[in-house]
Amino acid sequence: MTKKYNLQSLLLNIFSKTSAPLCLNDIEKKLSHKFNRTSIYRQLEKMLNSKVITKIETNKGAFYEQTESIDSHAHTHCKTCNEVECLEEEIKIKSDATNSFKREYSSIVIEGVCQNCSTIE
Repeated sequence: MTKKYNLQSLLLNIFSKTSAPLCLNDIEKKLSHKFNRTSIYRQLEKMLNSKVITKIETNKGAFYEQTESIDSHAHTHCKTCNEVECLEEEIKIKSDATNSFKREYSSIVIEGVCQNCSTIE
């Protein structure tokens, strides 16, 4: 008898224990069971649509993190090691800039080289 794994529960558990955004490869490594990528993408899409997680787009691909609020925070993305980190400061967008537009979520990514990688170069 094979054990059935609930992918959504496993993903929620991973996101709740992780403070940094995760790329698909990181998610696959943390899963306790092997799932095909299509199933993982499908479940991530469902979680995005229900606003359980948010997606951060970088020039090297997408990262995912658990949704905390509609207020946005910026992320840094290292072009060398591909790490994404959350900046603690909350970003406020002026209300007059969005008064004719209902914002659901904003994503700000600062591209560059992290401190660890800049000492290597």
